[in-house]
Amino acid sequence: MPKLWVRFDKANDVIMGDAYVELMMLTSPTFDAVFVAHGQKPLLDLIGSSRQEHEVLNEAMPEDMRRPRQPSDSPWTDADTGLAMCRNLRRAMADRPEDFDEWPGMVADVIEVIAPFETVLARAKTRGARLQTFADY
Repeated sequence: MPKLWVRFDKANDVIMGDAYVELMMLTSPTFDAVFVAHGQKPLLDLIGSSRQEHEVLNEAMPEDMRRPRQPSDSPWTDADTGLAMCRNLRRAMADRPEDFDEWPGMVADVIEVIAPFETVLARAKTRGARLQTFADY
């Protein structure tokens, strides 16, 4: 399965530091529902890729996770959007933990994924950097 990473349009190495941020875990319908409920796009809709890269990624995904490419969608977003996604996930997990039971320890696993993401997003916000998710096949 492909991995989903982030990159920034300014000082990428400084913003990332030594953080490991791999977001593929956050692309299931469970997370899509949280993001959409809060007026956000599913994470896979924020992938910056060519049409060909998108098709390769889509083919590698389980069928229920495949998404059509929307050429009008901008693949770049601001750090505040990413931070809001993390806040919304944390709130949803606290308010409805029963929705996050796809595997034992799911909430702890999600927190382990979003904690370093929040750190790099805070650095990006300070620098006025935008982020893009991209897939590594």
